[in-house]
Amino acid sequence: MIATDTHELLDAATRLEDPAEGLAAVCDLRRHLDQLQTVHVENALRAGWSWSQVAETLGVSRQAAHRRYARLVRERLDEVRDSRQGNSNLVVTGAARLTMHLARQEAGALRRQEVGTEHVLLGLLRVEAGPGAAALRAANVDLASARTVVAELHAEDESEHRFSRDPLPPSKQCRAALERSVHEAARRGCDRLKPEHLLVAILRDPGSGAVRALARLGVDAEAVVTGL
Repeated sequence: MIATDTHELLDAATRLEDPAEGLAAVCDLRRHLDQLQTVHVENALRAGWSWSQVAETLGVSRQAAHRRYARLVRERLDEVRDSRQGNSNLVVTGAARLTMHLARQEAGALRRQEVGTEHVLLGLLRVEAGPGAAALRAANVDLASARTVVAELHAEDESEHRFSRDPLPPSKQCRAALERSVHEAARRGCDRLKPEHLLVAILRDPGSGAVRALARLGVDAEAVVTGL
């Protein structure tokens, strides 16, 4: 089951009957844990931790922590600044970029090969500020519950999932939603693409992972959109 995928990897890594299977599981698990460790370091620094605090938690020197993670984290932090969309006049806000960045974190933590609209939903809940997150809170959608139902949806997906490249690409469905978000911003007369435009876009597709996740929580996606 996908929801217990990491547990299954750990189980395979500790079984001694088949060295080939065990080694493959150890390598896959190590890659996944290395990826997660980088994410946790990034989130700690984003939350205001010092490099000394990070190093102490990792049990290494400050210099070692900085040497291993500084460039990676700097690149990721730079990703979430305001930036212009291609050659257009539309500016993608830092909050919108952060939403997508956090969505990639959520997909990676679940060992998915692509970022789906359900992961964007989780990213929106993590950003917290703004009309989008407020609309979700008004519908009694919280991050913990949303993560649970997303994991359930993945558990029912029998397609193969394994370690993939970083950053994870958006799924076809998610790419379509991103395109809709640009049109949504324009429709509202905005020259800045914000998280709430992403929320409307992922909820416009009745078959999207985000809509299915909300349905599991007993939430009408259209009602959330109306609230915006």
